[in-house]
Amino acid sequence: MNGQDILNFWAEKKNDRWFCNAPLPKVNETLIKDGTHKINSEILLDKPEDPYATDSDENYIPSDSEKKDFCFFCETEVLNYARHVFRNHSQECEIAQILAKPCKSKERRFLLDKIRRKGNFLASTRGCFKPVRQSELPNRSLLPCDNCLGFFLHKTLYRHRKKCAGLSKTGGAQTSGYTLLSKIKVDRRLAQEVFPHMRPDLVSFEAKNDEVICAFGARYYRPQKDKHFVSVVSRKMRKLSKIVIELRKLEESISDMFSALKPKHFDLFVEATKNISGHNEIKCSFKSPNFAMNIVTLKQCCDIALSFAYKRHESFLSVAAKDAEANIKTLIMLFNSNWKFEISSHANQNLSLNKWNKVTAIPLASDLKLLRKHLINVAEQACKCLQGDSADSTTESNATPDGAAFDSLIESVYCRVILLNRKRSGELQQFETSISQKEQILLKSIKRVVIRGKRGRGVPVLFSPDIQEHIKILIKNRDRLVPKENLYLFAKSNSKSHIVEYKILGKYPRSCGAKNPQSLTSTRLRKHLATLSQLFNLKDHEIEKLATFMGHTIGVHRNSYRLPDDVYQTTKIAKPITSESTVTVANRKKFQKLVPWTSEQKKIVKEYFKENIKNSKQPVRIECEKLKSLNPTLFENKDWLKIKVFIQNEYTKNKLK
Repeated sequence: MNGQDILNFWAEKKNDRWFCNAPLPKVNETLIKDGTHKINSEILLDKPEDPYATDSDENYIPSDSEKKDFCFFCETEVLNYARHVFRNHSQECEIAQILAKPCKSKERRFLLDKIRRKGNFLASTRGCFKPVRQSELPNRSLLPCDNCLGFFLHKTLYRHRKKCAGLSKTGGAQTSGYTLLSKIKVDRRLAQEVFPHMRPDLVSFEAKNDEVICAFGARYYRPQKDKHFVSVVSRKMRKLSKIVIELRKLEESISDMFSALKPKHFDLFVEATKNISGHNEIKCSFKSPNFAMNIVTLKQCCDIALSFAYKRHESFLSVAAKDAEANIKTLIMLFNSNWKFEISSHANQNLSLNKWNKVTAIPLASDLKLLRKHLINVAEQACKCLQGDSADSTTESNATPDGAAFDSLIESVYCRVILLNRKRSGELQQFETSISQKEQILLKSIKRVVIRGKRGRGVPVLFSPDIQEHIKILIKNRDRLVPKENLYLFAKSNSKSHIVEYKILGKYPRSCGAKNPQSLTSTRLRKHLATLSQLFNLKDHEIEKLATFMGHTIGVHRNSYRLPDDVYQTTKIAKPITSESTVTVANRKKFQKLVPWTSEQKKIVKEYFKENIKNSKQPVRIECEKLKSLNPTLFENKDWLKIKVFIQNEYTKNKLK
C-alpha cells in the first residue's frame, strides 16, 4: 500500500465524530511565540503510543470531539482506523475484500464502515458507545441496529432500518436493539419468542439483563405451549423489573434482583411495591391493587436464586452458598409471615371494594340486533369482493384476493360465532384448522366442534348455516392469503398469528351504532346469557348443561355470570316489600266483577259443543270465535277463553258424577 491510499482513507475518517463514556484525552499545550502549537509525547496524556506513527503525524493535534475506534480484530483502540487495519490486518478476508475495491468508491467505504461498526459494538460492552452520527444525548438514548451493529438514537433507529442494506425484516427496531444489548445468556425460546414482543423501554431492558428475572421467565414459559402466554411472561418479567428499578432508587448498592434478595431489604421491597402500585397512606388504598399482590413471583425468584447459589452459577461465585442460602430462606420466611400484614390484606380489601362499587352492564337486546345486522352486511360485502377476486384469478395468474376483504370477513365471522355461542374470546381466537377427515364429515351434518377451553376443558362450538358458508369462502381463499405455517382458523392475512379479540370486539360495536358499545364484550355477553337463563327459571339439570356448554362449573355460573345481587334484590325482593308498605289504591290489585252465565247462553253453548262435552275435548279458539260470530249480541260479555273454560267445566262435572 502506498501513501496515497493512506491519505484517501484519512479523508474518509476525518469527518467522523463520536463520543464514549471514557473521559476526553487531557492535552497540555505549549504556545510558541509564532502562534503554532507544539505537543510532546510526555505532555499528551491518556494516549497510547502508536507504533505505526509517521513523521507527518507528529504535529497532528486531535480535536476534542474525535475519539478512537475499536479494532474488531486485535480489540484495541486506534485513532486512525483505516490506516490501522490496512497496515496490520491486510491478511484478513474482510480487509482483503476492501482493498480489492477502487479507492473512494461507495463499496469500499461501505465495507470499511461495516467492519468499524462491528468493532465499536464490541467496545460498547466496556461502556464506550460510538454513534454513527454525532449527538449530545446520553448513551441510554442510543440503540444498535441488529443488522449493521451501528449505534443510532432510539427515536430515529426505525428510519435507518428502512434503508439498512441486507435487512429483510421490518418493525421492532427498538425491541431488537434492546435485546442486542443484553449481556447475559438466556433461554433460546425466551429470547426468540418473548423478547421481540416486549415493549422497547428501560423496564424491558432491565428485565433482559437480569439473570434471575430471565430465569424466572424461562421457567414459567417452558411448560407452556400456547402462544398467548408470550404476553403473560412479558408482563410478569416487567413487573419484576419495575421492582428492581424502584429498589435501586431506594438503595444504590442494589444492582440486580440477586443482590436485592436479602433480609435487610424486606422493608425496601414493601416500600418499592407501595410506590409502584400507587399506595395512598391516608386512605390506605392502592391505585393498582393487583400489582401489590405480587408475592408469588418474588418467592419464585428466591427459589431460582437459591438454585443458582447451590449450582455455583458463574455470575454468583462471589457469594458463598451457605450465606446465600441463609439470606434467601430468611427473606422467604419474612415474605410468608409479614407480607400479608404489610401489603396483601390491604390490597385484597381494595380489590373487594372496587368490585362492590363496579357497575355491571349487560348488553341491550337492541344493541345485539344492530351488531348482528351490521356484521352480516360486512360479511356480504367482503364475500362479494373475495368471490370477484377469485373469479378474476382464474384468468389472470398474477391476480390476488383482497386482503382487507379477507380480514373483514374473518372478523365478522369471529364476532358472529361469539354472539351465537357466547364463548370466551381467547378460546376462539386460538381455534386451529387441524381437523381430521372424520371430523370434517361430521361437520357437514352435526355442525358442532369441541375445542380446548379454559383449564383444558372441552368446549363445544356451534356453527349456523350462514356462518358455515362464509367459512367455506375463507378456506377457499386461504391458501393465497395466509401462510401455511399459520394454523389458526381466524388468521390475519399475510401473518403467522391470529386476530386480536379485544380489538375486534371494540371495533364493530362502535361502528354499528350501538347505544352501549362498551357492554358488547365476550364476558358481558356470557353474563347476558346467564342472566336470561335465570329469568327463565331453568331447572338444575338444565343449568348444568348450560354451564357445560359455556365451559365452566355451576358454582362459577351462579357466582360470576348470573344476574347481579343488586339487580335481583331490586327487582324481585323489593317488589313484595313495597307492595306491603304502600297503601295507595293505585298500587293495589283491582278485583274483577264476575258476570254470571244466563240460561240462554248455557243452552246455546251446550248445544253447539255437545260433541266436545261428550268426548271430553277442549274446543279451540277458532271454534269459540265462530260461535261468537253467530251470536254476537248474546255473547257480547264473553270472550273465547271463557267459552272454552265453560266447556271444560261441563265435561269435568260429568266425569265426577
